Amino acid sequence: MRFDLQTWQRWSKWICRIRDDLSDLVDDQATFDGFNEMVNANAAWLDQHNGAHFINFVRRGYVTKTVLGIRRHVKCDHESISLQRLFDQLRRAGPQLTYDFYLERFPDDGIPWQQASFNRLSEDGQTVSPAKIEEDILRLATLNTDIKTMADRDLAHLDMRVYDGTVTFQDLRDAVDIFDRLARRYISFLLGEGYSTLRATVLFDWKAIFRHPWEQRTIDEIRQAQRNRNPTS
Repeated sequence: MRFDLQTWQRWSKWICRIRDDLSDLVDDQATFDGFNEMVNANAAWLDQHNGAHFINFVRRGYVTKTVLGIRRHVKCDHESISLQRLFDQLRRAGPQLTYDFYLERFPDDGIPWQQASFNRLSEDGQTVSPAKIEEDILRLATLNTDIKTMADRDLAHLDMRVYDGTVTFQDLRDAVDIFDRLARRYISFLLGEGYSTLRATVLFDWKAIFRHPWEQRTIDEIRQAQRNRNPTS
């Protein structure tokens, strides 16, 4: 694979799309963990009020969105942007990407971060090392393969081959954590931006809504609204 300025610019655009997509995945994981903590802490109360229907609705939505999000980034085809495809191109073009080229993209600004960022993907400090990229490709391969199978057979399609595997909440959490760690390294390399996590800091108490009744109408108002919808009942 040939490497040039156009290739670099393409990767820079890709990593922005990847960053935004995986940030949503990481944020949703944090929100779901908080939701599950509330559910577990109030299990008896929720059981008394038939909470399982709504809780399972939320859980199904989380699983579907997360599994499909993971699937997007372990695919490597010519029609999509994914972390896996970025890794594949970087691995093939790596020996052509030099530290001198990197310094042209990110000139010395008085803070010596460029060499450290480059060295994360280089063994000799002069060119990107395919072996370094391969390590990250193998890390993606450690993800529970049932996640992709579940996406292909149960969510993206109703496959003739019935999915009978098992994917746990912990499997999904581990996968999201791996994406968070790996993506940050390439965001730093391609954009010169440093992140301790892709998770956004929520500056308000999003759980407050669960400490107040959602339904403000009285029972009589609710029943009247139901009768208005079904006047013959």
